[in-house]
Amino acid sequence: MNLATEGAEVGNTVTPNAGPRNTPHRVDGYADCVQQRCLYRNADGKHCMQLISCGVVPAHFESHGVKAICRMSAVTCRWDGCLENCLRHNFVRHIREKHLGHTRRSAVHNPEKGRRHHTPLRRETDGARPQNEPRADEHAGSTPQLCEYRDPDGEPCMQEITYATVPKHFATCHGVKAISREQRVTCQWVGCVEKQVRRHSFVRHIREKHLGYTRGSALRKFGKAR
Repeated sequence: MNLATEGAEVGNTVTPNAGPRNTPHRVDGYADCVQQRCLYRNADGKHCMQLISCGVVPAHFESHGVKAICRMSAVTCRWDGCLENCLRHNFVRHIREKHLGHTRRSAVHNPEKGRRHHTPLRRETDGARPQNEPRADEHAGSTPQLCEYRDPDGEPCMQEITYATVPKHFATCHGVKAISREQRVTCQWVGCVEKQVRRHSFVRHIREKHLGYTRGSALRKFGKAR
């Protein structure tokens, strides 16, 4: 896969909105994050200065034009003093960790409390677990990752999911469980090249292709292409 060789500067053409979109169903994992001033530079070179927290980063940086850039293109961060290049699909994580002072694990405030998508499941949806596939509890401490499955409006889900929460998340949020086991499902994950997957193999597809797990092994090294 060829990546863009030149960084795309973000913020040159889009004037930020008055405030981030209200998306409470996607930010509850960061409810206790302290708000900080956004030091990202606008098109006029001035700092944004809006109050943001980890939970509103995805929506807020849409107003800086980030979402309009191809997810595998390099983005030049315009946060004050940064100018670091990162892939667009890693941009939200970059802002949270480098500029808001959180890591993917520490940013989540008690993810098992009050989040219906983080309930560990003992078995695969609609069927026994294959013998060579690890149990969900073997990955109970897996690091949450953002779900990039597209909602009906075409926007990425962006809720946090783990190895264990994949079955319930895709059953309750994306309607996968309601489909016949043998029916083919069109995977709506951003950038997915396989697309058509049998529904009974869908959970495995998400775990292996998009979250980086392999059957019977630990999480693939972070940064390896998915």
